[in-house]
Amino acid sequence: MEDFLKRTSFMKFEPPKLRELGADIVRLANVEGLTGHGASVELRLQKIRRARREREAAREIEL
Repeated sequence: MEDFLKRTSFMKFEPPKLRELGADIVRLANVEGLTGHGASVELRLQKIRRARREREAAREIEL
């Protein structure tokens, strides 16, 4: 009796895996018309890239 139940799935990607698959996820979401989902993944990718650049800059300063 699941007549009034709505199933929701959540997926979690660690940063290395999201970097690996992110572009494909965005492309698939956009093809399926889920542009908000694609935009959300793109924002997460930008955050990962920014954090990586900041870590690299901090290492250069230490040298």
